[in-house]
Amino acid sequence: MKISTDFDISDDLLDGADTIFLDISRATVEAGLTGGITSKLLTLSDNRKWVEKFDGNVVFFFSGYDQDPRELCEVPEVVTFSRALFTEWPYLFHFAVRSGEVLPALLRILTEPIVHRHNGLVGFEYNASCLKREVFAQFHGLNCLHETFDLDPAHNYRITEEINRMLTRILPDE
Repeated sequence: MKISTDFDISDDLLDGADTIFLDISRATVEAGLTGGITSKLLTLSDNRKWVEKFDGNVVFFFSGYDQDPRELCEVPEVVTFSRALFTEWPYLFHFAVRSGEVLPALLRILTEPIVHRHNGLVGFEYNASCLKREVFAQFHGLNCLHETFDLDPAHNYRITEEINRMLTRILPDE
């Protein structure tokens, strides 16, 4: 189910969905209005049924930037908006799709790595302290959410392992 930033989330819609595609429009980002999206996301994180159902099943994407040659992590208003949103709602590690590039892209936006381009390829150099701060904040959100709903610790461990595999994949060996 695709949910745009101007669309209400209802229990009926959520009951019929397996995955949520949350479209964050350029207009919303440029206006800096995180409240509407936060309220939609709180619908998910404030209800045990949705916490369990949408574990790893939310795709966040930013529409309106297809013609922009920059990576999203290079767009100041996307960075500012995302930091505000995911500070208010620190549950990315629970809800975001953990396979593919959704979560790495969001971490890039939140941590503003140096972007390197060479022969049409793009690489990212992460600031270790910034990445560490964001990863800890998101793990804290994950742990709080799981404690609030008394979810099985084995479930938290499984998510933590998935996140660690993703971090190992995107970060160079030091």
